[in-house]
Amino acid sequence: IRENIQLGSVKRITGDGVVGTYLHHDKAKAALVLVSGGNGNAQDIANKIGIQIVALSPEYISKEQIDSTRLQQEIEIEKQRAIEEGKPPEIAEKIAQGKVSKDFLQQVVLLEQPWYAQLNKKVNEVLQEVGGNISVKKIVRIEAGKEPVESSV
Repeated sequence: IRENIQLGSVKRITGDGVVGTYLHHDKAKAALVLVSGGNGNAQDIANKIGIQIVALSPEYISKEQIDSTRLQQEIEIEKQRAIEEGKPPEIAEKIAQGKVSKDFLQQVVLLEQPWYAQLNKKVNEVLQEVGGNISVKKIVRIEAGKEPVESSV
């Protein structure tokens, strides 16, 4: 092919459950997902969660995984923004808490993100609706030229 192709990294998922995969149409992004539970639909759901991971790039599966230091940093950033907009410090604190719990968590936590196919529902709501007690155990997001991002419960 006369291309200089170098393998950056390899990721493998093992565990009890079903592994779903998704390779984006540009062939530059992919996701691996390990789910457990389900009532015969686990493979389909795992593959769809792969689409979600490639589309919205979550860093964590659940909000409990986020380091409290990182949450405090985000709250401080939002608090300073609110103070710069002229809000009193006590009101700025409440605004910051609200923005972090709404915007930041939806950005970085898979289960808190809007579901790509129905934006009015969160991923965790969709998992509850499909039944079978499906839970996401591990995710890996791979993108050409970048280090893989992975999270596990």
